[in-house]
Amino acid sequence: MLKLKICGIKDEKNAKDLAFLNIDFFGLIFAKSPRRVSLEQARNLSAIFHEKDKKVVGVFVDENLEQILRCIKEAKLDGIQIYRTITKEEFEILKVQNVFVWQVISVENSLDLKSEIFANLVLFDAKGILKGGNGISFNWTLLSSYTKDFALAGGIGLDNVHKAVKTGAKILDLNSKLEDEKGLKDINKIKQILKELKK
Repeated sequence: MLKLKICGIKDEKNAKDLAFLNIDFFGLIFAKSPRRVSLEQARNLSAIFHEKDKKVVGVFVDENLEQILRCIKEAKLDGIQIYRTITKEEFEILKVQNVFVWQVISVENSLDLKSEIFANLVLFDAKGILKGGNGISFNWTLLSSYTKDFALAGGIGLDNVHKAVKTGAKILDLNSKLEDEKGLKDINKIKQILKELKK
């Protein structure tokens, strides 16, 4: 069954509205980004989502394991999504924390999967200026050769959500295309996506 993640939440009122929707995962960004949250913000947002039995995912880029573990503990994260490579040793330590690990693979013109991946799931995202949240997609037909379960991010919105579903992704990760001019997640746009997915 397809699951949805909304990423880049930083406003508490926005979070309270989002928590009522049929969304499985919410992403809090700890890496350098316009959507970055402090630990205090993350604690508060996490509590809002957990109250409605939602899973909270911390998004990291270059942060070291010590920083990640601190965020897991302080913000009570259910999982992490990371753009740098996770080592086998780090993955073993993270498993002990009872969190799931999504390894991000940034795709430009080909799937670069030469090295062994230590994660519960691979998340394919488009390579852009920022590590995520660029609002751009890559050529999703490249995924036809990938045989394991995966999550998909990168420029997913109302215009292409059905095409995203057809890739076979188990999780769709949505961010910048669902924002209003203030950088808040637009509840109506998300409701439209949910409505489209029922068709």
